[in-house]
Amino acid sequence: MKAAIALRSLLGMSGCPGLVLEQLRFLTARGVNCELFAERLDADAVIDAGAHPRRLRRLPGPRYWSRVGFATRVQRRVATPGHDLVIGHGDLLRQDCLFVHNPMELERELLDPPDAVRRNPVVRFHREMYRRDEFRLLIANSELVSRDLQQRHGVAADKIRVVYPGYDARRFNEAHRAEQRAAMRGELEIDEHLLLGFISSGNFPMRGADILVDCLGELPADVREELRVLVVGNNKNLDMMRRLFAARQIEPLMIGRGKIPDVQRYFHAIDLLCHPARLEPFGLVIVESIGCGTPVLTSRQSGAAELLPPAGVTDAPQASAFAEKLIHFVTDRTARQELITGQRAAAAGRTLAAWCDDWAACMRDFGLLPATD
Repeated sequence: MKAAIALRSLLGMSGCPGLVLEQLRFLTARGVNCELFAERLDADAVIDAGAHPRRLRRLPGPRYWSRVGFATRVQRRVATPGHDLVIGHGDLLRQDCLFVHNPMELERELLDPPDAVRRNPVVRFHREMYRRDEFRLLIANSELVSRDLQQRHGVAADKIRVVYPGYDARRFNEAHRAEQRAAMRGELEIDEHLLLGFISSGNFPMRGADILVDCLGELPADVREELRVLVVGNNKNLDMMRRLFAARQIEPLMIGRGKIPDVQRYFHAIDLLCHPARLEPFGLVIVESIGCGTPVLTSRQSGAAELLPPAGVTDAPQASAFAEKLIHFVTDRTARQELITGQRAAAAGRTLAAWCDDWAACMRDFGLLPATD
């Protein structure tokens, strides 16, 4: 069996690129001859996954038509000599199976004016992709995403399956929690303070950076004095966060750090992960934190919250709602322990291996992969 998987950029090991590499490993381990088409890619990582990298040159010109050009060129290459299966991750107009990781129009509506949303090249491309409806199966990463696709784009419910992504249990686990926690807290110079975490390599405004800072500003002064906040992101995001803390006159609370390859050390160091995203289609950071034994406070605007008991989930990403729960968990250590116990049980088994098993089962149901014995 020959399969083609396409996305414009496959760089890095986290988020969508990490999931695609795991998809390649899963298929090639089962004898599928896989080609990976991309404009930007880590060829060595693709080869290590057992697949064949196919780099396409990025076409100049407007970004929308550059996207269309990528999709067109991939389509030509998979048509001759032909592939048995074509998998897209949001960058193709025709595919057998479409994985949707982000509801782009919904995301942009939360931050951009209407005219900017309409002109956004990714939004335009995805509108065309859904309008054409040239896929047999669509795999959404949460019910939140599935509902938006049905309501906004009219995608038929019987073509959608929800498969929750998984975390890498080889990295995110509690096997060495005690020693990694002590070492990292030493590096951060954290002793008796309770350490909150805001960890993201992505869009800080979308992840609710300002909501978290407003939440901290609403806490009683004696509660704030017990806290420090570890903020992990790129330099631009860290600078933005420092300005937000300064505006609230709570600068001493923030500890800024860049992302590191062994980011699990941060999860072990913190006492509670705060993730008040305006929209998080799933949120691997949530299940990664739980895998490391650290509880999470998030809202129902995070797809991963669909897996979790209600204790650590607010109805909306609002500062007042987060402040109320944060006071409870900061001041009650037993409540924090009960929170991670419940979240650990709810997210148990949500690993990369489970993710692959689940989407492969969906593909078999749709006749895209051969049945297993």
